[in-house]
Amino acid sequence: MEIHSTGQKISEKISSIILSFLKKEEVNFIFGMQGGYTGGFGEELNNFPEIKFVHCQHEEGAGFMADGYAKSSKKFGVLLTTAGPGLSNTFTAIISSYADGTPILHISGAIPKDKIFKGSIQDTSSFNLNISTAFKETTRFHADIIDKNNFLQYFRNAIRYLFKGKKGPVLLNIGSDLFSQEVEHKLEYFRHFDNNYFDREASKHAIDVIKTSKSTLILAGYGVIQSKAQNELELLAQTLQVPVIVTPKGKASFNNESDLFLGVFGAGSNLIPEKYLKTEYVETIIAIGTSFNEYSSDAWNNNLSKVKNIIQIDIDPYIIGRSFTNTYGIIGDAKTTINYLINKIKNEPISFSHLNVSTKIKSYKDNFENIIFPDKYCSDAMPLKPQRLYKDIYDSFYPYKVNFFIDNGSCIFWSSHYLKLRSNWKYFISLGFSSMGYAIPASIGGCLGDTSKISVSISGDGAAIMNGNELKTAAEYNVPVIFIILNDGRLGIVHHSTKLLYNRPNPGVSFKKRIDFVKFAEGLGVEAYRIEKPGQMNKNFIKKLVEKKKPILLDCYIDPEEIPPIGSRINQVKK
Repeated sequence: MEIHSTGQKISEKISSIILSFLKKEEVNFIFGMQGGYTGGFGEELNNFPEIKFVHCQHEEGAGFMADGYAKSSKKFGVLLTTAGPGLSNTFTAIISSYADGTPILHISGAIPKDKIFKGSIQDTSSFNLNISTAFKETTRFHADIIDKNNFLQYFRNAIRYLFKGKKGPVLLNIGSDLFSQEVEHKLEYFRHFDNNYFDREASKHAIDVIKTSKSTLILAGYGVIQSKAQNELELLAQTLQVPVIVTPKGKASFNNESDLFLGVFGAGSNLIPEKYLKTEYVETIIAIGTSFNEYSSDAWNNNLSKVKNIIQIDIDPYIIGRSFTNTYGIIGDAKTTINYLINKIKNEPISFSHLNVSTKIKSYKDNFENIIFPDKYCSDAMPLKPQRLYKDIYDSFYPYKVNFFIDNGSCIFWSSHYLKLRSNWKYFISLGFSSMGYAIPASIGGCLGDTSKISVSISGDGAAIMNGNELKTAAEYNVPVIFIILNDGRLGIVHHSTKLLYNRPNPGVSFKKRIDFVKFAEGLGVEAYRIEKPGQMNKNFIKKLVEKKKPILLDCYIDPEEIPPIGSRINQVKK
């Protein structure tokens, strides 16, 4: 993002400068809660009818909505909060966006300069605490603006950080008295640039490693999605004729219906990727856009350490080589780097010793199951098996283009392992900080950010109750998300993992009575149904719900004794 001026001087309100920028970027929604210190900004919003303000029920939920909007729209999210608790309530959501690399423009109304330290309502400086400074470690850029003459400098820098390099949230904490004040500036316009830089010399060396490798595997992460490089990745895999595995967060980074796709590796791993890594000699892994954290590396699986070469491509230099010493790093944008590799491979007379492994890949798919308990995936038993529920989800939504938003907790593992993705389905999870309560608000923002697909949220009951109040937001603005709740009356992952580790679950991880999400949703204005039987969720049922074009909640009573595929997590806790 480069910023240029036309030379024409104008005077404009600070709030108008911000909103004009949003209008030009076609960012049509702001999520948050108005307060006493955002009044001037809210007043100016009346002059921008193309920008809708979405009043949320809690600032954390608003932060997750902005995150979901950014991910589905491929633009950036906007968050508006007031001072004090309005700002502090967003902290978990902002950390999550920072960890996930999601671009968020966070505008917060601050105490006016002449009232600081005087004990104004919601002013933390009066007891020697500045809440906004806590965000310096969790944002790409942070500024406290109490003088209007400093605004343009800070705003320009915030925009640069919003678009350039590794993305993430930026915070402008603006004195409430400044929103309605005018500043003189040269009429500016903003020109986008692509993050198309990469390490050319490192990439040349990677070609030498790949062309001499006897066996190569691609591991794709969420960075592929952020770089919009899914098509390029598929072309690279086809050019090399090598198998592809994906991380849980990068599940939609590669066509799951491709003949080269082996499955998910990491939290809730499929069986074939683990078996392939354990059985086959893999000399080189091309890891694209993955940080190799616990969830994406299957708790730092030992088989990754045995690989001779890991070529790790990532825009963030700080995560390259941090988990495995056998790493050769390429710092750069995934899409640009992949295109370079493809062009070099196509234009040079290179003979790859690992070409034509399609027969071997087909053999794995034909002879080995990719999921545990495949009988339960098709089971008609009662109570409803969660494995079967995922089959019903796949079958029911098969005709549609879908954006899935998955919450943290047990459903991460269930979804990673059992939810098959069609080529026109997208899949969003927030694993950087792994905060529960993400999916419901994120799916609302995501639905507003991409109206071309059906938005589906999948949460466990523990996660759903954390930000379930945002169902009211969905009802208020008639956002047609289908909310699916895996209701087993407990914090499933904690219950089952502690029971496996200590022969009994920890206290306080099971509910005395399951939450009745049908009543809960209806009380907030959302139509709701209970799902208790296999096949009760089916194509005809979902078709009727989709045609309603309004928010719907499905309270799915699943068998509480079924253990999600959490083996790698258990092993890591044991260590």
